Amino acid sequence: MPIPPEVAKENLEQALSFIAARYSKGVDYAEWKKPTLAAKENYYAALQVVISERLWEKGVEKSDDETWRKGCKENAAKLAAHLREALDIWYENWKPKYENVLRIRETLPPKTLDPYTNIDNRLKPIVAAWRGERAPGT
Repeated sequence: MPIPPEVAKENLEQALSFIAARYSKGVDYAEWKKPTLAAKENYYAALQVVISERLWEKGVEKSDDETWRKGCKENAAKLAAHLREALDIWYENWKPKYENVLRIRETLPPKTLDPYTNIDNRLKPIVAAWRGERAPGT
């Protein structure tokens, strides 16, 4: 006889107190990069299925704004905790780009009355700097 869903839920709930420790211990012995890269063709094939069968759109259609809002609000604290954990990594990746943007900004010509000239001469170099590229024409 199969385990009733309520019992399975109860079992999982009881296991929650030690899952994090067991998971972390297992991660110490796991290899991630090599098998993940080995599965790249499966990943790309799955993406093609998602695209060709419009699965993203179908998933969105099954939901509604109220369900989305509820999920967002229920996970807001988790989001903040993950962002807090990743803050130093983000900062170390963002800081050099930002400093480069500030350097580029100092080299820009003054604004003109022509918005298209400003786009070419001021905006495009900033966008290129954020992307880690050289601005067109430089």
